[in-house]
Amino acid sequence: DSLVTRLRAQASSKGISLSPTFAAKSKTAVIMGGMGVLLAGLATGMSELGFAGFAILVLGALMSIWTGLSYFKAAKGTEN
Repeated sequence: DSLVTRLRAQASSKGISLSPTFAAKSKTAVIMGGMGVLLAGLATGMSELGFAGFAILVLGALMSIWTGLSYFKAAKGTEN
């Protein structure tokens, strides 16, 4: 995520706008939800809930890679 932030800042300084996509916003929601489920599992001692939260966070990490690649492709396509 920090790499995408740097990429967007650099593109912005060159006058290129890389708007957040629906996938990127969904990724953020998945990660926030996963953290909530994980914390709820830890707070209640329910290991199944903790594992579910971890699985949701893994999904969010995969989504982060996917959306990051789409930003890099978009930035590369606007360099020409």
